[in-house]
Amino acid sequence: MYVASEKHIPSWTTIPTAWGNCGILWKSDKLRRIVLPGLTDDELRRELLKHHPFANESQVMPNWFADLQRFLQGYYANAPRDCTASLRSCLDWPQVSAFCRQVLETTCKIKRGQVRTYGEIARELGNAKASRAVGAALGSNPWPLLVPCHRVVGANGQMTGFSAQGGVETKRRMLALEGAPRRL
Repeated sequence: MYVASEKHIPSWTTIPTAWGNCGILWKSDKLRRIVLPGLTDDELRRELLKHHPFANESQVMPNWFADLQRFLQGYYANAPRDCTASLRSCLDWPQVSAFCRQVLETTCKIKRGQVRTYGEIARELGNAKASRAVGAALGSNPWPLLVPCHRVVGANGQMTGFSAQGGVETKRRMLALEGAPRRL
């Protein structure tokens, strides 16, 4: 059992949404990972423990948890609340490289219903040839939805890989929920 004073112990829990349970992993009050819906409860637990094998399921939640829960439940019920900017302050940024952080922070600027390409992100970062590296950074995004990697598509709007359960079909479904252009 997680004890509030033992902040060094990683903790996890699930948040029920209209699309299924999301997994949440944190350590020292910093959000380490969000796992999107689509897995069974056992698969979700295994996925979270893959990143922190000794994490405990917790009943003691960090201060930001209620906001995250409202955001995730609202998103999947198509009643979004835009509190992502305030929630980003709880992200555990040291777990990602400096380049990955640049990519993720740039991706955070993409508004609901809009998309950008990997190449556009690479050009914004000053290296037009880095689109594959941008894709790799987004593929390792530990905070999907808070960092909306699903809003990044291939050249000419091509739908490309998505590491969440359901892959490209989940990405399409999320973009449709957000009102993104139907040609994707």
